[in-house]
Amino acid sequence: MNGPIPDGKFVMTIEVNGYERKKMPRSSPDKPLGAVIDDVLALGSLKEDRSIAVMASAILEYWLGRAVLGRLVEMTTQEKGCLLDNNGHGALATLSSKIWVGFALGLYKAEARKDLLNLKEIRNIFAHADEHIEFSNPEIIKLCNKLKASKYLAESTMKPEQTSPKEHFLDTIHHLVSGFHLDTKFHAKRPPPPDSIQY
Repeated sequence: MNGPIPDGKFVMTIEVNGYERKKMPRSSPDKPLGAVIDDVLALGSLKEDRSIAVMASAILEYWLGRAVLGRLVEMTTQEKGCLLDNNGHGALATLSSKIWVGFALGLYKAEARKDLLNLKEIRNIFAHADEHIEFSNPEIIKLCNKLKASKYLAESTMKPEQTSPKEHFLDTIHHLVSGFHLDTKFHAKRPPPPDSIQY
């Protein structure tokens, strides 16, 4: 369900595990990078780790989808919708499909792909857990410790690398979302018009 909030932005409501409904800032292709990163960082203040994981993953998936679209032929809004959603049946309707297609298009190398797949696994554990779960869960800790992007974020910001699983998770989201946003704005590489089959 979408609707305006006092400052004029729009929010989208997501459902976590079928019962917990949270509102998060709606992403937009025109949203400045600083505002996007503010959205990610603001999630760290939420009380529920499940909400943090699911909502941060939604922001990541949105910007990964935008970066993938930037490497494809120009499409209408309807065509993009069919590709990214189509009631769950689009070719890029899942985070997994976006991750693998992004890798195939050369958006990132294998190390980043591994981070993305680990983030997807963390998201799934939180989203489908039948009981309360936190970043202190041993399985979550193991996956967060595998994330590599937080090291690169620390180097680019000249700050110490964070050590807690939650901070590793959010820093990885931060680093990847920043890259996808910049790729969308400045590095999109569309293929030439099709010439093999003409109508």
